Amino acid sequence: MVKFVTRICNLLSIIMVLAVVAVGSAMIVPRIMGNDIYAVMSGSMEPYYHVGSLVIVDKHVSPEEISVGDPITFRMSSGAVATHRVVAIDEETREFTTKGDANEVQDMAPVPFDNMIGKAGASIPLIGYIPLYMRTPRGMFSIGAYVIVFILLQIIPEIVKPEESEKEDRGKDEIHKKMD
Repeated sequence: MVKFVTRICNLLSIIMVLAVVAVGSAMIVPRIMGNDIYAVMSGSMEPYYHVGSLVIVDKHVSPEEISVGDPITFRMSSGAVATHRVVAIDEETREFTTKGDANEVQDMAPVPFDNMIGKAGASIPLIGYIPLYMRTPRGMFSIGAYVIVFILLQIIPEIVKPEESEKEDRGKDEIHKKMD
């Protein structure tokens, strides 16, 4: 029974560590490589970028390297960040005309070259929900609960182990029985 509980606790601990490493890697590795990451919060780019996806944005691409059809991430005049596809480029005014793939009409306001953050690239489905959720009170509570569960998984095998002195006493009793 003790070995079974220990194995289950170890297995769950390994799964928890792997989950943290996988999510952490998805959020840290792109930044280490000099890119930005953004969570997709609307369905305007469905089915290319799904709601809840994490989009990796290459900041090293200049506006002059962008072509019609490329998805770009940019700051809107409101300060919000959006990712839409370029449908036209005006070199004279240095502006992009953009449109979400799921939208019927192009965006009302053109995007100045200076507002472009970068060229949107790969996306990782569902991972974008995590950084959004972690900022909420419920998310903070969940992080704390995750840590507590992990600590308990480390402690439980020690609690269910028989005491060393009990093992020694049992061992001595078995030796005395064999001698008799």
